[in-house]
Amino acid sequence: MIRLARLILHRLGLADHPEPWNGPVGDFFISDKDATCDYLSQRFSQEAVEILGKILGFTMVAKINGRAFLISRNYVEEMTAERVVRRGRDFLTTVGYSAIWERQRRSTIYRSESGQGYWVASDRPLHGYREHFRSISADEFQALTAHIPRDPAGYPIVTPPDESTLQTARSLSQSSPRGIRLD
Repeated sequence: MIRLARLILHRLGLADHPEPWNGPVGDFFISDKDATCDYLSQRFSQEAVEILGKILGFTMVAKINGRAFLISRNYVEEMTAERVVRRGRDFLTTVGYSAIWERQRRSTIYRSESGQGYWVASDRPLHGYREHFRSISADEFQALTAHIPRDPAGYPIVTPPDESTLQTARSLSQSSPRGIRLD
């Protein structure tokens, strides 16, 4: 009976699922360009997918000694003050502050159907956007990030994005109030 009540409360958004998912397993993940573009091409215009394709495939998420980093081609952001606001059987909804973008960001992380990573859903840069991340090994991560400057403790040094990254993000979000959509 308690489980049923908890399921009802979860459905109403008032409680976590009785068997919550605790998030992806692993410390290093990379954007999966092919899976993401396949998903996006079913929901957005070809123009939007082409623009997004330029920024997909190299973004990495890493947990290094308890600290979390988002590493892109030309910037590094440490993820701080992030908290889980809701847990489901196969999703987590998180809120955190992005110092790079100077705003709070809300996203939902979904378990991948294949079990080989996870999906991040957010309304940035477009309403309805989802990006797939797949797990990589620590050695792959080290090889892919060898060019990134690190502090004496070995953590990546936080750097802001360059102007071209900011312009790409602006071009997508300014295309329409809710982004570019097919439907």
